Amino acid sequence: VFISTLFTFAAAQADQLMVAKMVTMQVIGVYMIAIIWALVPVEIFHQLSDGLIFPLCSRLHTAERSMKPAIQKLRRTVSVGSAIICAGMMIFGSLLIEILYDQRYAEAGPILQILAAGIWFTALGCTYKPVLFAIGQSQWGAMANGAKFAETATADPELDPHGLWSRT
Repeated sequence: VFISTLFTFAAAQADQLMVAKMVTMQVIGVYMIAIIWALVPVEIFHQLSDGLIFPLCSRLHTAERSMKPAIQKLRRTVSVGSAIICAGMMIFGSLLIEILYDQRYAEAGPILQILAAGIWFTALGCTYKPVLFAIGQSQWGAMANGAKFAETATADPELDPHGLWSRT
């Protein structure tokens, strides 16, 4: 669990480390506003998954009953719900930023719209972790987050100063 948490944190923060080295503090501030708003639905889906899917899967696994029908129904609900939220953010992200912030932060709107396209996949992934934990296979989530961090690190030579993941 500790390794999974470590890899999850590293994978989530790697893009911010990369951006911080490439742009000014003003751009980082604008980017962080967009990131915060993009992560709101992700956090909601994480909480729902951990609060609904994990207990359900734990009960079904303990009772030695099939999880497949329940998971399919929940995944369908998460897929549709997250698609609607992400589409809304893609369409209205700039308007949200325009309403909530002054003109200095207007560039966060288009960034939010781009990030919203990617968070749909993250929201779908929220349904896997609780299932893996419920069946005692948490190492797969840790490995997936480790791979995600390694992939991001290969895109930034400064996160891999010794060339361990070099593509050459």
